[in-house]
Amino acid sequence: MLLLDIPQGLGKYFGSRGAEIFYKHSCELGDGWGCYHLYTIQAEKYNNQKESQKFLNKAIKLSENGCKEKDPDPVDCFLLGNLYENGIGVKKDEKKALSLYEKACESGNGGACIRLAHIYQQKGDKKKFEEYRIKSCKGSRGDICYEIRQETKNKEYLEIACGSGFQKACDELFKDFKPERNKSK
Repeated sequence: MLLLDIPQGLGKYFGSRGAEIFYKHSCELGDGWGCYHLYTIQAEKYNNQKESQKFLNKAIKLSENGCKEKDPDPVDCFLLGNLYENGIGVKKDEKKALSLYEKACESGNGGACIRLAHIYQQKGDKKKFEEYRIKSCKGSRGDICYEIRQETKNKEYLEIACGSGFQKACDELFKDFKPERNKSK
């Protein structure tokens, strides 16, 4: 997965045209998310249904291939889950979406875990909601770890959140830290 470490909203960094070029290159290199982003740009910005459908079809094909493998790409499975949940380019299938989100979550995709948590929260299943929130936290979602920390006051979640790069957690973790000064004369 090429975009794993690239933040969402590339337009704010590169401008909308720069983001479009970036996604085009990532799509050409076989990245499903890049193709999906091109689909949304073509559909929303240019209202070009024919071109956007081409990118959506490629995103679906790439993600299906990436999610089928023995060692599935969790990002491809997460994208497919989103497409099936919302009926984008495929027939809406909530059961299949759940299965794909679970596959992505079990492979370490924090976004898929938090999506599952929200689905179970909507269904009123508090136990599964909490289970998937914790998995999301441990799957690199520092923001979720920080939320859990605020609720439980458990410092472990603050440390995980900071380790995931969630700055607010790091600030809180080290707010009272004062380095010792060298007292040798």
